[in-house]
Amino acid sequence: MTETYKMKQCLCVILCMLGSLSLKAQEIIVPLVGRALGDVESVKASSATIPYIDDFASGHLNRGLWDGNQVEVTDGWGLYPPTVGVAKLDAVDEEGVLYQNIASSFSADTLMSQKIRLDSIFYPFAEKLQPVDSIYLSFYYTVGGRLGNYGGRIGDEPEEHDSLVLEFYMKETGEWETVWSRSGCSAESLKTATGRYWQRVMIPISDLRYFNDMFRFRFRNVCSLDPSTTMGLIGNSDQWYVDCVYIDKDRSRDDETERDVAFVQPARSLLRDYCAIPARQYRSSEMLQKTEALITNRYNTAVASHYEYYVLDANGDTLHHYDGGFENVPPFENEGDYQQNDYHARAAVDFSYPENVLMTRYNVVHVVKEGVMGDLFTSNDTVMFEQVMEDYYAFDDGTAESGYGLTSTSSNVFLAARYNLHVTDTLMKVKMSFNHTRNDENSNIAFRIVVWAAGPNGPGEVIYRDAVLRYPQFGGLNVFMDYELEHTVVLNGTVYIGLEQEGGNYLNIGFDRNYDHSDHLYYRIGSEWQRASAAGSIMFRPCFAPMETLAIDVSHREQAKVRVYPNPARERICVSNLQPGSEVTIYDARGVMMKNHLIYAGQELTIDCATFTPGVYYVVVSGSGKAGREVSKVIIMR
Repeated sequence: MTETYKMKQCLCVILCMLGSLSLKAQEIIVPLVGRALGDVESVKASSATIPYIDDFASGHLNRGLWDGNQVEVTDGWGLYPPTVGVAKLDAVDEEGVLYQNIASSFSADTLMSQKIRLDSIFYPFAEKLQPVDSIYLSFYYTVGGRLGNYGGRIGDEPEEHDSLVLEFYMKETGEWETVWSRSGCSAESLKTATGRYWQRVMIPISDLRYFNDMFRFRFRNVCSLDPSTTMGLIGNSDQWYVDCVYIDKDRSRDDETERDVAFVQPARSLLRDYCAIPARQYRSSEMLQKTEALITNRYNTAVASHYEYYVLDANGDTLHHYDGGFENVPPFENEGDYQQNDYHARAAVDFSYPENVLMTRYNVVHVVKEGVMGDLFTSNDTVMFEQVMEDYYAFDDGTAESGYGLTSTSSNVFLAARYNLHVTDTLMKVKMSFNHTRNDENSNIAFRIVVWAAGPNGPGEVIYRDAVLRYPQFGGLNVFMDYELEHTVVLNGTVYIGLEQEGGNYLNIGFDRNYDHSDHLYYRIGSEWQRASAAGSIMFRPCFAPMETLAIDVSHREQAKVRVYPNPARERICVSNLQPGSEVTIYDARGVMMKNHLIYAGQELTIDCATFTPGVYYVVVSGSGKAGREVSKVIIMR
C-alpha cells in the first residue's frame, strides 16, 4: 500500500472548492494525536479467577482484571460492536501522546490481564483445574473503526506489516508465548471473508504449563505511524478493537454465542439540537419526539427482554419514567440485526424538562434486561446520558473522535456556529477543546473570537470581534479551555458565534463524530459563506451569564412592584416606587456588586451606569414592602 494511499485513508479529507482556482479552502478531518486519560484505580488487584469476563461496558479498565493503562476503553469507535464499549489498541501511549517511533513497525499498546488462578477455583466449592476442564479464552476483534453515525470512517486501518498478537505467560520460563496473531487488513476484507466486521476467536487453554497461580494473557498492537510533511495532519493510526473477553471452563470450540441482551451504543441527548443548553434558553420545543436505543441479542435464538428509561433530577428523584414492556429481540446473526420494535428501539419522549429553572443537570438512564433477572453480562444492560442545563451551549457530547479545521492557500478563514436564543442573554466567554498535534504545529496559529448577527444565508453583520489575537491552549484531549471575551455581548434571536483564523494553517479543533450538527456550522474563505459538509459537531461552547447568579428567579421581574427603566439602558438607570428603608443593589452577570444605595426617603433613584460594560445586570431591591426582595434584569447597551 503506497504512502499516498494510506494518507488518504488516514486523513479522511473532505474537499470543498470555492471561487476561482486561485482561492481554495478545505474542510479537513484528521485522526487524533492523543487520548483522554481516565482515572486510575489506586487499589492493587489480587489474582483474578474464572469465570473471567469483561465487555468494557463500564467505560474504563477494570483493575481487578487488567494491569497497566496503555489501552483506552471507548464507546464511540467500534464498527457494529457486539456490545457498548470496546478496548482500543492504537499508537497512543499511556500518557495520551503518540509513540515516538515513526518509520518501522514497533510494539505499541499492550492490554495485559492480571494474574489469573488456573491452579484451582474456590466457588461454589474448592476444585482443582485441569486441561480436561475444557477452558477457553474467547474474544471479538476488528480493525480501523466504524463509520461515523453520519458518514466518514472513524479510525485508521492497520497495514499488512502491522499485527495484533495474543500471548500467554509461561511461569516456568518467565517468557511470553504467541498463541494467536492477525496481520493488518481492512474492515471490508473481514466482512468479505466472514460476512461480519467483528471476528470471534476461541483459544483453548489446554497446556498443563498454564495451570498455575500466575497465568496471564496479553494483546499487543504492532503498528507503524504515518509520516507526513503537512503541518498538523499526522495523527493516531493502526487501531485494533477488542471486545467481550471471556474465560471459563466447560466450553467448546464450537461456541459461537453467549446468552446476553445488551446495549450497543451509548445513551443520547433528549434535545433535538444540543447536548447542553443554557438553563434560561431551554424551551420544551427543544425536545426530541423519540429517543433511540440500539439493543442486541448475542444468543442464537430470539429472547424476551424488558426495556425502560428514567429521567432523574439533580436530587436523584424520578422526573419521568418510560416502560417499554417485554418484547422479543432477534438473534444477532448479522451486523445490524438489532431490536427493531418501536417500544424499545424508538421510545417516545412524551415529557419535557421544566422551563425557567436554575442551572441543573438530569440523568437519562436506559435499562434493558433479558426476562426479569437479566443475564450473565450485566454491565452492558445500563447506559446513561447526563443532560446539562447550565450556562453554555454544546452540540458535542464532550468526546472527540477526530480533529476538524480549515486550510486556505491565500486568505484568512472564518468558522461560525448558529445558535437560537429564546430570550436576551449575555455572552461571557467561549470554551474550546483543541487537539494536540505532533510537535504542537498548531500552537502558534492565531485567531479571534467573532460574533455575527443572522444574515440571509448564514452569518451577517459583525456584532463583536476580538481586538487581540488568541492562540490554542491545550489541557488534554476533551478538555475545554476558557477564552474570556474582552467585553460581554448582549444577544438575542439567531446569532452566529465562531472565530476568524489568521492565515490558512490547520487549527485542529476537537470534532465529535457521534452527533451531526453540520447544519448549524458555516465557514468562509473570501466573501461567501458555505454550509459545512463534514458530518459531526465541533467542540466549541459559548458560555452565557449563569442563571443561578444571586440565586434568583429572573422571571420574578414581571411581578415586581418596583419599576426599573429605561430597559435597555445606556447612561443611567431609574428605579421608582421605592419605599423608605429599602436597599437597591446592582450586580453584574457574574454576581459582582457594582453599586449599592440605601433609600432614606423619596420614591425614585437615578443610578449612573455610563461606565458599565455592556451586558446584563440585575437590580435587586430589598426590604420594599411585602415583596421583601424584588429583582429586575436590565440590559445595558451602547
